Amino acid sequence: MPLLYGEGDKAFVRLQQEIMKDSDDHSLFAWMDPTAQDTAYSGLLARSPGLFVSTGDFIPLINGGSNAAYSMTNKGLSLQLLFKENEWSTKLHDGKEFSVVLDCCKRSLINKRAIIYLKCLSAECKQYTRIKSNIIELTDSALDDKYLAHTVNVRQKPAVPTLQVPPPPWWSSD
Repeated sequence: MPLLYGEGDKAFVRLQQEIMKDSDDHSLFAWMDPTAQDTAYSGLLARSPGLFVSTGDFIPLINGGSNAAYSMTNKGLSLQLLFKENEWSTKLHDGKEFSVVLDCCKRSLINKRAIIYLKCLSAECKQYTRIKSNIIELTDSALDDKYLAHTVNVRQKPAVPTLQVPPPPWWSSD
């Protein structure tokens, strides 16, 4: 992969995109940002190698993974994941939140799979963002029937919905 002058932090994201072209390893998405707030939005790809410090022992599932293809599209990273709507999500007014199961586990706990969190940013759920990137939870490999396969598009830099602000009183279209 050639280096691009002035690329900065984008170089690590581009490296992960290159890895995705040859791999279906979900441990690429198993990173944590201990400084992030629960409500901070992010993509599925880490901004820097340092975000893998506490999750470097995640490995792809040997058996039982979906092996579904994923790719970077004009709508973001498109992939199929197992989703379950979180109970606290129904009380929210600004978008549903989901527990999402990755096809990876800890090297020392091969019967546990990684869970991250995504939030729907539109009524039609056409855009998702990662939230709570400061934690990764683990769940049993034998998942209950509340988890459903769903294909999503997650932008690396999500477009956050904004309120329509009326023009200032001095603005005139005449």
